[in-house]
Amino acid sequence: MLAVVWDIFGYLILFKHMSEIEENIEKCRQAVMENPEDVEALNSLGIAYWAVERDKDAAEVFTRAVEIDPELAGAWYNLGCVCKNAGREDRLEEIHLKLENLDKKLAKEFFKEVMKGGKKK
Repeated sequence: MLAVVWDIFGYLILFKHMSEIEENIEKCRQAVMENPEDVEALNSLGIAYWAVERDKDAAEVFTRAVEIDPELAGAWYNLGCVCKNAGREDRLEEIHLKLENLDKKLAKEFFKEVMKGGKKK
């Protein structure tokens, strides 16, 4: 079975088997265990969770990433997408405003694709 996942920047990520996604989750989890403050590892783990529709886990990891580095625009964007998926649209305006201060281009995409476009994974 071929699994298809889109990352935050719209790149297509192909996995030949869902087991590859699970392997990726485990590698990301290991990286986070080795360095719990590594925001890039946290963001990658969140994306991996999101890929298998573990939105609650993804939201927790993205939240941890932005708590450690409040200026990590990609993690804010990802958190907003997960919130949209989970029906937490009450958080979208807050996230959009944060993105406006960090990365205007990403904020514009977030508004268009997530807030107005109804983008879900």
